[in-house]
Amino acid sequence: MDKTIEELKAEADVLGVTYNANIGAAKLAAKIEEYYAAGESANKVVEKPVVPEPKADHATPQSKHEATEAAQRKAVADAKAAAMVTKIVTVSSNDKRDNDMVTSEYVSCENQYFGIAKYVPFDIPVELEVCLIDVLKSSMITLHKDEIIDGRRTGNKIPMSVRKFNISYEDIAKV
Repeated sequence: MDKTIEELKAEADVLGVTYNANIGAAKLAAKIEEYYAAGESANKVVEKPVVPEPKADHATPQSKHEATEAAQRKAVADAKAAAMVTKIVTVSSNDKRDNDMVTSEYVSCENQYFGIAKYVPFDIPVELEVCLIDVLKSSMITLHKDEIIDGRRTGNKIPMSVRKFNISYEDIAKV
């Protein structure tokens, strides 16, 4: 039965065999066998130590790298769960140029960990994820407004950035 390097190191520690931290499994197994052979040649009774086996139900990270990866996976899962929380909203368009023709909008949100996309109808309450609501909130357009000086229109137009969508949240009472 071949033992793993961790099992061999645990056995060597119990026996008091010294070894380098970067030793391979084959060399460590040879050192342990030398220890047992030296004990037999001196007519000593050498009992094999009982090495505690790792518990299968309690998995611990073997290195700092694995611990960091586990923490990162947990942070990504928490961020994804927060982004995927849904709310009921009604979305309407502020773009007067095509307001009478467009009845829905394609909204998508992607990053290196997850992606989501949906068609969102206007003026109808829909259940949307928070990340998609944030995308709708951040969409801006440029509209040209009349220039007004001293209460009178000058005939010029001024470009202004405005939000492309109005978003109203529905109040839902939990039953």
